[in-house]
Amino acid sequence: MDPYGKLSAGAQKIVDCLESKFGNLAWEKSNNERNKGNQDDDLRDAEHYLYSKQNTSNIVDLIMYSGLSIGYSGLKGITQPFGFFMKESLPSIQEASSGVEGAWDGYNRSGSGGSGGSSSSGSGCPGWCNSSY
Repeated sequence: MDPYGKLSAGAQKIVDCLESKFGNLAWEKSNNERNKGNQDDDLRDAEHYLYSKQNTSNIVDLIMYSGLSIGYSGLKGITQPFGFFMKESLPSIQEASSGVEGAWDGYNRSGSGGSGGSSSSGSGCPGWCNSSY
């Protein structure tokens, strides 16, 4: 769970669902769903959050994944009009901030930066989240 509340309610619901059902495979499940063509903004933000969170465990990771989140969205904004980017969703500040928030939460979860959050029960999951992996 995002203890600082910076994710949208929809993205938070997806994160909670995926983490409770799939644990360390939560990002992979969100990425698979996006690769199937689901371009929902909340799913996009949850995917960015989960990717950064699962890969961040120390201060170097925190800096790197925060920078990558911002840089990815910026690069996407520059190159997407020319057809050079793989994801179809438009770049956004929310997508970048979700990745930065995930990096902070991964850092906090690791014990390096304080206390991280915990997942909820995953109730109210989107239908695709209930499908088998």
